[in-house]
Amino acid sequence: LRPFHHREPGILGVALLEPELSLELIVDGVHLHPATVRLFYQLKGPEKLILISDGMSPAGLPDGNYTGVDGDLCLRDHKLLDQRGRLAGSTLTLEKAVQKMVQEAGVPLTEAVRMATYNPACLLGVDQVQGSLASGKAADLVVLDEDFRVVCTLVKGRVVFLNEFLCKKMLNIIPVFAENNI
Repeated sequence: LRPFHHREPGILGVALLEPELSLELIVDGVHLHPATVRLFYQLKGPEKLILISDGMSPAGLPDGNYTGVDGDLCLRDHKLLDQRGRLAGSTLTLEKAVQKMVQEAGVPLTEAVRMATYNPACLLGVDQVQGSLASGKAADLVVLDEDFRVVCTLVKGRVVFLNEFLCKKMLNIIPVFAENNI
């Protein structure tokens, strides 16, 4: 993406000015500065921002050297670099993107969650079956604790991941699992 310039705003200028266009944001603190994220939020609002990860294979792993489909990668201080030292992608996960929107950009939690769930479903035209919780929808759900750690994941109403340690700390969700024989 060519940078925004005051004499030649380019595609970013068009995307910010056109109300029907959505922006996809990689909110990892590397691709976008928190002030830039706040600016985009103020200009586009919560309905036209979509959180994406651009996650590469080292997502969730510690700093180190990794091999990707395009060659060797180096992960240092949340920056994933290729052999030439250029930004190669991200190691961001969506729960961390939501966390950064809330804690660094000052976005309300409900709006940050919308940007990671409902907005992408709308853009893809699948919002009638995914992207929110409602009768007749897929019942895909990620439960986070107060520190934005994934406690459990449900796909089509079935538990596919359960962090038992975190689950025990969140006593208020255990009765829900018990009722559903989980």
